[in-house]
Amino acid sequence: EKIQIEYPNGPDLYKQGISASVDLVRASIERRFDAIMPRFTEPSTLAPYIFRNQKIRERDGEVIVPKFKFQVCLEEIDEILEEYDDGPFFCGRDITAADIFWLPYLERLAAQLPLLYEGLEPRSLDYAAIQEWLDAMDQEIPCYACKVKGSVETWQHVLAKHHPELELVSSVTIPNLPRKRTFHANQVWAQYAEGKDYVAATPTLEAAAQIYRQRTSLAERAIVACKSLVDTAAADAALCELCQVLTSLEDHDGLDADTAAAAAAWSQASSKLSGDARDVASFLMSDQGLLVPRDIGVIPMRALCGLVVSAPAPRIA
Repeated sequence: EKIQIEYPNGPDLYKQGISASVDLVRASIERRFDAIMPRFTEPSTLAPYIFRNQKIRERDGEVIVPKFKFQVCLEEIDEILEEYDDGPFFCGRDITAADIFWLPYLERLAAQLPLLYEGLEPRSLDYAAIQEWLDAMDQEIPCYACKVKGSVETWQHVLAKHHPELELVSSVTIPNLPRKRTFHANQVWAQYAEGKDYVAATPTLEAAAQIYRQRTSLAERAIVACKSLVDTAAADAALCELCQVLTSLEDHDGLDADTAAAAAAWSQASSKLSGDARDVASFLMSDQGLLVPRDIGVIPMRALCGLVVSAPAPRIA
């Protein structure tokens, strides 16, 4: 509510003109959330509600919350999202403070739970309402997928790095964005970029812009990761080469390349990358390179990923 007061021209997250909506949002945040999420867990911004607190560890020997508890948790969240059939959000058609409150937790759980429990995927048809809600956040709230959202790879890396003792499921692929045909990342980006002079017109151009702006720092880190690079000048040249290739693909953006001509242009451009550029591109995709969302958004990062995937294998792989 403080945000509503300080930013009166922003979206009405509490629907203050409708008392019932206000009560619903508050109930979702103040009562339902704590009742649904697993109890006796360690507070964490990296892997929330997953690890048992010290008391339970000593008493029961549990390190992480049992799978069945998360199954119940996800089923209850799914039921809440189905209460209003006029839209995919917690309060129906419009996004409210309830969605913003729940989002950081479900974003992380959607990425991390499949690594911990085989077959438990929040973003799947097993939990159709949750999947629809996550898809709606990506498609209908442009600033989320373009700027704010953390990537699946980011949250999975955090889990693996800070808890190397865990046995993680390796044969699972979780999407960063909706898989449905009606989702077009370029269209979402266009909505986000409208009226913003500091944002590039397409995700591919934005990826190039972010690489160019951060190339001094990236070059210094790249020479450590890419042993083939002789110095920062070589790394900088490779980064500039990547930027040049990305900007040449403006008319054939690889995100929505659903035509043979667009796909061919993407593949042809990536095949011409030098060995140094391929090495640096692979570095940028690693946890030492561009981090989402700190350095770049999910959608422009996906554009860079498209270039890396279609290019010949890097020498450092």
